[in-house]
Amino acid sequence: MKKSMIIFVCVCFAFSSEPQWQAGSKYDLAPQEVVVGQTLKAPSNGETEAISLMMPIERMLISDSAGPYVARSREYRMTVTADELVGGVAIDVTDAGALIRVHAVSPDSRSLDQNAAIDPERLVLVTNNDQVYENGRGFDLLVTAEQMAASDSPFPQGTSAFRLRNELGAGRFWLYADGLDRDAKSSYMVHVFEKGSDTQLSLQASHFEYYAGSSIRLESQLESGRGSWLSQEINAVLRSPEGQIVPLNVTAKSGQLSLSATLPTWFIAGPGLWEAELDVVGNLGALTVRRHVRTAFAVSVATAKFDGRVSVKTEKADAIQLQMGLEIGTPARYEVRGVLYGHNSEGQLEGFALLNSAALFSPGKGWLNMPISTADLFDSGLKAPYQVRDLMLINQDAMQVVQRMANGFSFDAE
Repeated sequence: MKKSMIIFVCVCFAFSSEPQWQAGSKYDLAPQEVVVGQTLKAPSNGETEAISLMMPIERMLISDSAGPYVARSREYRMTVTADELVGGVAIDVTDAGALIRVHAVSPDSRSLDQNAAIDPERLVLVTNNDQVYENGRGFDLLVTAEQMAASDSPFPQGTSAFRLRNELGAGRFWLYADGLDRDAKSSYMVHVFEKGSDTQLSLQASHFEYYAGSSIRLESQLESGRGSWLSQEINAVLRSPEGQIVPLNVTAKSGQLSLSATLPTWFIAGPGLWEAELDVVGNLGALTVRRHVRTAFAVSVATAKFDGRVSVKTEKADAIQLQMGLEIGTPARYEVRGVLYGHNSEGQLEGFALLNSAALFSPGKGWLNMPISTADLFDSGLKAPYQVRDLMLINQDAMQVVQRMANGFSFDAE
């Protein structure tokens, strides 16, 4: 009779030192104090059970460009009245073949008037040297509102579109709506998109999120492959999720714009992003440049924070526990999220797993545990020291990131 032998292999790790917080990043969001408040009456997240998970992700190296999104625009828009459209609206383009869309809007410039679409064949185009193109002959693409609706396009209902003929080139054109049967004060949105242009306007926020009541800063570049273009008229505002407007202060210097404002101290109780909107009119040689760009960011309230405590424990043979210390000012369900990195054979940090843990917390001090499977750690083939990066503390009730630490902390293992 044969005897079987079963061999158990234990993957064990010994932790040779305490976890170490890494140097801060310019994109971090870190409060000095926490805000004491009340539990939300209608939290965005109704979950009450504590959960923790470790989820494999596609391998990734640390990116040097992991900053806030840079929005770039080759387009602009303007709201005009029906009377202005009948009398002629100036269209400035820096390159041939601009795509133009027109649709009616309500007086607040946001809601659509679905019954006032313009047939492109009723439009008249006049060039800067007084050449007149009637019945849509200045366009090589005409799309009526009915055709646009049938194409299942993402544009607003009632939108007509047309493209300027390439041979007409760049410069200033005049667009007339011949015989427009509309109230003189009715409004239209005219959107001009220059897909092939190398003349752009960029906009980037300095952070992913900001605290209510803090200062916000954004940077903008007036870019062109034909040299710099200079701003002449600038309009910049912040728009809250509820529609409130906050003016932005603008400083212009050598093709660059710096924008700043102080955010209101309103308690933003729910999800939703703020938007920064920038409109610039300028000059590129003899050409007039118009551009509109916008970007979004979150505004939060520091209802909790990491209190600086972090430890690693091996309470089970198949798992280790990362314990994150929290200071809670406002009761809520809080989530800690981060990406686990290890060193590959070339000594580079490589992300391989997403860590998530969430639980309900009352005001005061507390711990949130983040379990790591030792088998997954071993199977990754990556070596210590490990790092938990892209670390975020999230108030799930308010759907707000209340702290962000890009470089997180490291821990060693043998």
